[in-house]
Amino acid sequence: MGTGKLPFNVTILQPTKQRLQSLRPVTALDHYDGMTQNFHPDGLFSTVIFGRVGDPGRDKRFSYIDIKVPIFHPVMFKKLKQLRALYTAIIMGKAYAKWNPELSDFEPASEVDGQTGFSFFIQHWKDIKFRHNRSGARSLRIKAIEKFRDVALTDKIIVIPAGLRDLHVDENGRTSEDEINSLYRRLLIVANTIAPNEVNNTSSMMDVPRASLQTTFNTIYETLETMITPKKGFLQGKWGSRRIFDGTRNVIVAMNTVVDQLGSPRSITINHCQLGLYQTARGSLPLTMYLLKNSCISQAFNGGDNKAVLVDKKTLKPVYVDVPNDILDRWTSKEGLEKLIDSLEDTTKRNLPIEINGHYLALVYIDDTEFRIFNNIDELPADKDKSKVLPINIFALIYLAGYRRFYELVSTITRYPIAGAGSIFPTTVYVSTTIKASAKWELGPDWKRLGDDYIAREFPDFSLDAEFFDSMAMHPSREPGATADHDGDTCSANIMYTGASIKEIQDYFKKRQAYITPGGKYLSEPCIDTVSFVLRNMTGE
Repeated sequence: MGTGKLPFNVTILQPTKQRLQSLRPVTALDHYDGMTQNFHPDGLFSTVIFGRVGDPGRDKRFSYIDIKVPIFHPVMFKKLKQLRALYTAIIMGKAYAKWNPELSDFEPASEVDGQTGFSFFIQHWKDIKFRHNRSGARSLRIKAIEKFRDVALTDKIIVIPAGLRDLHVDENGRTSEDEINSLYRRLLIVANTIAPNEVNNTSSMMDVPRASLQTTFNTIYETLETMITPKKGFLQGKWGSRRIFDGTRNVIVAMNTVVDQLGSPRSITINHCQLGLYQTARGSLPLTMYLLKNSCISQAFNGGDNKAVLVDKKTLKPVYVDVPNDILDRWTSKEGLEKLIDSLEDTTKRNLPIEINGHYLALVYIDDTEFRIFNNIDELPADKDKSKVLPINIFALIYLAGYRRFYELVSTITRYPIAGAGSIFPTTVYVSTTIKASAKWELGPDWKRLGDDYIAREFPDFSLDAEFFDSMAMHPSREPGATADHDGDTCSANIMYTGASIKEIQDYFKKRQAYITPGGKYLSEPCIDTVSFVLRNMTGE
């Protein structure tokens, strides 16, 4: 068994003399040394204790505070509270009790016949007999307490490196600091009020400062615990997170590689990955917002004032409409456009006509092979069927604003956990819209095709009961290497839209290393299960 697979146990840190002998304690409350701008040599930001600012060692050097009287480690304090709230209430001076020698435990009492406080609890701490019941969790807590009973108390509190909580000074000379520094100072304030000759662990005179020190120590531990708690903690949730700006994740489904004819613009290759429109728009958010700004939205809101050129619902002709500031912001501001893109999440509203103050945003002419976005029914040529003119919807607006750029985008697909070279690979984005979709050419102002590159490969179905493609589909030959199947597995897609990124991936597809490993094996595997079963049934044994 390798050392990386060996089990380990977590134990309570014991700040013994041997462990502390190489550490210098923090004793001073002051940030700076006198009237200078130098950190106090014995303070929380000391360069003597923790190293110079900017030095890597400042992130690694620990210190400690001598609080002079022993208090419970926060873990032990918490377990005591979980076992019996009376224990911690006695420690903090909030409840009175009597010691029952027959039960070897405390029992509640009144102020008249009972006692309270840290010193009273400590007198009987090692004599308590904790009782088990049917609860497995309680048994584990008792086991932990009994294991660490002899080292449960400490009078030395470890201070984390200054580099992890340093003092920050802005351009105006104002300082700011991490919350944990104020907690360390609170320990120092209380500890500095205790004279060495006054230290007596059995004296009730120390109960109040010990309770205060205990509360502060508990808070310090909770603060540090939130930094390393799984998933939602600082380290795991922020620093250790695998999330990428505008990164997306979706369920893997089978790719439909069938096309009507070879060479069709809807043909999908091994280097394609099908993504839904919402995932594509969200994954390339800055680009999508730019494309929307230059779509028919710019024609509607082009005056720079509170007037918009919209389409009358009855006449289907353009009219000037007064719009309030909130609507103007919704359709022209960065925040508004982002909310517009996020509205795709609601599938029930995707194909509803866009209405602004009782008017349509724009019209779309749609026939079997062509389309055009416009805003005046009078522009429709006589040979075009008026019944094929529809108001534009949110889904079509976003797709048609970006269809010429979306199919140029590239992405890295990652399937966790990483099991090999096939678990992460680059692809070209193929945007899929609705289950029923078709390729259509865009018409220009003269109602003639704009050119061969003006083709919407997946022109969406406008019907209100349209089914949408909202999953992710990699080429079937990629699935074995990614250890992917179709039982709910997910993949992340991180879209790249800069010219340099796109060129880099396109150049990569032209190289041998995109398809063959250094050992000469294929990175993609045509022999997926379906192919193997078909061939077996076709060829027999």
